[in-house]
Amino acid sequence: MIDALFQTLSAAGRAAPAGVPLAERGTALLRLRREIHAREDAVIAALAQDFRKTATEVRLSELLTVYQEIRLARRRLATWARGRRIGSGLLLLGT
Repeated sequence: MIDALFQTLSAAGRAAPAGVPLAERGTALLRLRREIHAREDAVIAALAQDFRKTATEVRLSELLTVYQEIRLARRRLATWARGRRIGSGLLLLGT
């Protein structure tokens, strides 16, 4: 099973070695934000039922945080996706 999964993931990596384009990632983050916003009432109800959180508490401590993280991710996406060299460290010295 693990071998089959590895083969599947390896084939997917070879098919799209550069990964998902930045524009597509940004669009996906916007789509995620819209989907969360569309389901805010369900999120509030679930957290009220499970953790007895008020709607205001959910909006401030949960939803606002997620929206801010999505915004940050969109702003920093190009920087985070940029390639960079990383040293191998002592464990791999001489290999």
